[in-house]
Amino acid sequence: MLQSDGQNSIIIVGGANMSCWPDAMCDEDLEVVRNAGIVLLQREIPDFVNIQVAKEVVMSTFKMLLFQIFLYFHCSLAFSLGIFV
Repeated sequence: MLQSDGQNSIIIVGGANMSCWPDAMCDEDLEVVRNAGIVLLQREIPDFVNIQVAKEVVMSTFKMLLFQIFLYFHCSLAFSLGIFV
């Protein structure tokens, strides 16, 4: 809301975003998280939702990191053996 002196004021309705969340996010929603370039967690929704999202981010990042390490060592070994010319 804008006050007469130009200052804004915020009205907070506690708990407005805390209800109606499923106990577990569906795989379709988690797939969006897995494919996201950036994930921003906010405290405006229940902690258990943020925790599910954070776990997916960690697991997908870990899998990507392992894949990149595998590719690095695989390619390094192949180059050192002269497989790739």
